[in-house]
Amino acid sequence: MPGQAVLAYSSRYTHRGAISNSCLIAFDETGTTFHYKDYRRDGCDRQQVMTLAIHEFIVSSTERDAAF
Repeated sequence: MPGQAVLAYSSRYTHRGAISNSCLIAFDETGTTFHYKDYRRDGCDRQQVMTLAIHEFIVSSTERDAAF
């Protein structure tokens, strides 16, 4: 049944936050800095760091959760 398969797949992701606490490096009134894996890169370049302004971080987190 396709509906059950979609539910099983999406349920693995909807209970998680947009980003885990272990990925957060810093956050203050100017933005949020976190690390992530860029799977388009190989080796040690895979681990990346990004800083987003507060509103950008909230929007990207909300969009990610809405996709599921």
